[in-house]
Amino acid sequence: LGNPVLRIAVGVLGTASTYIALGRQGSVGLRSLVGAALLSGAFLLAALTAASFSGVTRGVIALAWASMSLAAARAAEGERRGAYRVLASLFVFAALVLGLESEPVARIVALSAYAALLAVLARVAATSALVPALFLAVVAGAAWSHELLAQRPPYGYTPFATAASLAAFANVLAWCVTSWQASRLRLEGTGALSAEQRTFLWLLGGGAAFFWIRAELMSAYSPDLSMFLLILFYAFAGVLAILIGRWRQLPLARRAGLALAIYAALKSVMQASGVESIGLRVGSYLLAGLFLLAVAYWYRGAGEAERAGVPSMG
Repeated sequence: LGNPVLRIAVGVLGTASTYIALGRQGSVGLRSLVGAALLSGAFLLAALTAASFSGVTRGVIALAWASMSLAAARAAEGERRGAYRVLASLFVFAALVLGLESEPVARIVALSAYAALLAVLARVAATSALVPALFLAVVAGAAWSHELLAQRPPYGYTPFATAASLAAFANVLAWCVTSWQASRLRLEGTGALSAEQRTFLWLLGGGAAFFWIRAELMSAYSPDLSMFLLILFYAFAGVLAILIGRWRQLPLARRAGLALAIYAALKSVMQASGVESIGLRVGSYLLAGLFLLAVAYWYRGAGEAERAGVPSMG
């Protein structure tokens, strides 16, 4: 089968035949579903390697496989429908990766939008079938966006104003949408998530934003200014996490915020002494000290409220 068109045709027919044969069986076990998935994936791989196709062409081919899987899901019931949904979502993921391989920023933005869409669909349909593709989309987008951020020349870019920043911002939004939708997801046969589980899911979005902003400031402007901005950011993020934790009564958020505030203080003590600019050095000490004073005041107030018998938010 040296002809690429013929190989694609054979792959389409082979995948369609596999789905049709599986659909005619009364009951299908997990082994049969896994076998069908591997077989359809093998047919797709054979079609993609048939010739030196462009990225767009390979993306279109993968979309054809996704369409067949969606059609099979509409006609199937029970476990088979979920398995076909998994395949369809994974084939769409492959289509986006292949079709936009020469456009890294567009690829990350597309994967982020796709992840957000899958998160909404998974919650609305109360299904876990879309989770594998959703996980791949947000994780791959995070890895590729941070790779783009790291490729910028140190101290030679404007933070939050580059194409890599746009890609990373899109991925952060996808993480936020995913964490929010996941915290509201209720699968059939399961109850609502506990407060601790919801907090952990919310922190995924906050963590994605934290590491993006950190990457933007790591090599911004100059070594001294970058260090000052990082200390300011750590302290501000810590205080914000404590405030949110007190407001929403989330112990995990409060602990994370306290750890960040302490880290900011330690960083200012250990690294600010090497800063040549006296203004930035003193400013680093003052900022970290002020944030720690605020944290200490809040926890002191919480202790006094507990001793007085008043319920505390701290």
